[in-house]
Amino acid sequence: MALLDSPRLLVALLLLGAVVVGFGQGLNVEKASGVITSYSTTTAYSTWTSTSYYYYERTSTSTALTKTVMTSLIQKEVEGPYLKIKSSGSGRTSGGYFVDLVIEATITNLMEVPVKKGKVIYLIYNGARTITEEVFAPFWEIKPGETVELKQGVPVLKTWVLGDSYYRFQRAEIDCAGVTTEVPFATYTSLQRFTETNVKTYSSTYTKVSTFSIEELSAFLNTQTILVLVVVAAVAVAGVVFVKMRKPSAPPAPPTVPLTPAAQPPVTQTPSPPVTQAAIKKYCMICGGELSSTAGYCTKCGAKQAN
Repeated sequence: MALLDSPRLLVALLLLGAVVVGFGQGLNVEKASGVITSYSTTTAYSTWTSTSYYYYERTSTSTALTKTVMTSLIQKEVEGPYLKIKSSGSGRTSGGYFVDLVIEATITNLMEVPVKKGKVIYLIYNGARTITEEVFAPFWEIKPGETVELKQGVPVLKTWVLGDSYYRFQRAEIDCAGVTTEVPFATYTSLQRFTETNVKTYSSTYTKVSTFSIEELSAFLNTQTILVLVVVAAVAVAGVVFVKMRKPSAPPAPPTVPLTPAAQPPVTQTPSPPVTQAAIKKYCMICGGELSSTAGYCTKCGAKQAN
């Protein structure tokens, strides 16, 4: 009976020792001895189109012209467009009054047609411009591009007091072979509306990188756990020693009384049955399972057996 209870007692002691020491030490397992870091990259693309419209109005004016051939021309400037005139005037006086006006001029024909005749007209006026009089000096044919000299005295009809009379170039009247001119006869105005369309395409890229850290339990036990295993092993060894020390010894043999040869019965030796290796059995010191005498490891729990 003691042999059957020894393995069970040993297992109980081992479990009890492991539980006690485990609660005492807290069986702390270190956290991960390494950190696994992974990166997640997300890239997003977006494209959009922007359309804008611009409206504006434009006013255009067109003029219709008609061509007219003119033979009588009037020029109010000395520099053209028909004749180039360099003129000057000087007054001849008598008794404190103007008698006549002497007109001197250099006339150049700027046209491509000949001038048949014409006259240079001067205006005489007083300081208050209340009295005016026109006098003129005639000229005759002038070919295209030709220049003529003109000097002529022109009598005045009104009485002009010296010191209060003035004179200046007024105009030139020209008779020519005919000048073609364009005369506007109608003006047209139109309003137009224009539309401009602008289309723009935009693209953007957005990249996001995320970092993840994953902690794993270490595959190795720390110093406290190793100490716990050492204590459990010591408790197991102590349990084995304690079981062996409590194994009961064989009872003492009874005293023998010598017999006389006559009284001694004949001794008959009965041969004992041979003991085979299969008849000897042992039990696992950890789980108590039945083993053969030659087994080195338990077939149930795999624990190594003492020889």
